[in-house]
Amino acid sequence: MSLLKLLRLIFVLIVLVSVVVAIIHPDKSQEAIDANNKGLDLYNAGNYDAALADYDTAIQLDAKNSIFYRNRAEARVHKGDADGAMADFNKCLELDPSDSTAFNNRGQAKYDAGDMEGALADYNKSIQLSPNDPESYNNRGLIEQHKSDLTSALADYDKAISLNSKNSIFFFNRGSARDDKGDEDGAMTDYNQALTLNPNDSTVYNNRGLIKYKKGDLDGALADYDQAIKLDPKAAMTYYNRASAKEDKNDLDGALADYDQAVQLDPQDPSFCNDRGWAKSMKGDVAGALADYDQAIKLGTDNPDTYLNRAYAHYAGGDLAAADADFQKSLELKETDHDYPRFFICLIKMENPDLKAGAIKELSDYLATLPSDAPAWPLEVGHFLTGQLSESDFLKAAASSDAKENANQECEANFYAGIMREIAGDKAGALDFYKKSMATNVVAFSEFQISRIKVQMTK
Repeated sequence: MSLLKLLRLIFVLIVLVSVVVAIIHPDKSQEAIDANNKGLDLYNAGNYDAALADYDTAIQLDAKNSIFYRNRAEARVHKGDADGAMADFNKCLELDPSDSTAFNNRGQAKYDAGDMEGALADYNKSIQLSPNDPESYNNRGLIEQHKSDLTSALADYDKAISLNSKNSIFFFNRGSARDDKGDEDGAMTDYNQALTLNPNDSTVYNNRGLIKYKKGDLDGALADYDQAIKLDPKAAMTYYNRASAKEDKNDLDGALADYDQAVQLDPQDPSFCNDRGWAKSMKGDVAGALADYDQAIKLGTDNPDTYLNRAYAHYAGGDLAAADADFQKSLELKETDHDYPRFFICLIKMENPDLKAGAIKELSDYLATLPSDAPAWPLEVGHFLTGQLSESDFLKAAASSDAKENANQECEANFYAGIMREIAGDKAGALDFYKKSMATNVVAFSEFQISRIKVQMTK
């Protein structure tokens, strides 16, 4: 056999052996890619357990492919396996330290875990590696907004939008930052654009409703809350927000229904119980209000307003000792707005003739510490309670050219005049003032609510 024929035979044998080997032992790299791709399909379908199994297979077949680790990390994030996800992100970046997407995604995992500085470092790295990735700018903006660096956050949201003006989330986030900065009109513009891009985002409707609420457009706010609830009937916060708007519209039954729904959906939020308690107070349901305030405090709230609200309810119900304790607790927790709790503490002590002189001195000493630019009306109340202002002069001082302010001050003035008459033993004169306080119809004021209870007790 010639050398040429021998070489040809050897070549044919090599080819045949290669084919046989390929049939018996297929290319593991391709198998790994196929397993990874199958995992991606399952991941996109929301079947994370099955996706994880396929990613495991892909990694077993090819442990050097960084993308497989990145994909498995994402599935582990959705399964709540934060430690496993972090380990996979770290391995991915060990294999490929230029993977900007992995830095971005690891940053999101760190953000979810509360590691803001770690997340910020990863977003910075992602932007360094891929300066035209809008997601990384948006995500870095979230960190900066969380840190109250609104100028930097807005700059990053602007950059994200300049790179992708079709993503509604970017406009929503910028709207939120603008709202935090006090730019309500700018926030409204961004929320409108977010809804143009995605009209089915319930969170945007809720937040736009909050802007309208703050701007005094209660009907507009209610319309947005209605739409948000239609899109997401399980959002407790939206029911809570709608309840506040209904309360301001004096639709107390509607407000209570929404507070009930909010509490049912999230029974661990003390603010829901506290505000439902206040709505019950406005309806004259003192026992129901007290139950809600008790529950809010049981849930661990340190909100001074909850203790203050419960103090008013105890006072309205005649439990002066409990009221005094809660007024004192609200002062202990609250750094500002000390006036009204002190007024009621003084009134409670004045019920006891032995404590009256000391109570007046204590309040007078407090009033003397107030700055010269302190609000004028509370000072008038304090001066009246301490005897520095006559009843007639006090009532005259309540008058205001502004209709709303006039109603508010008339409500308070008549209540305090009534209480002082009652302490002095003039029950008939006190009742007349309580009725005048009720006539202002300022139902959101504790002075109105207590006056109503006082009147009802005489019937």
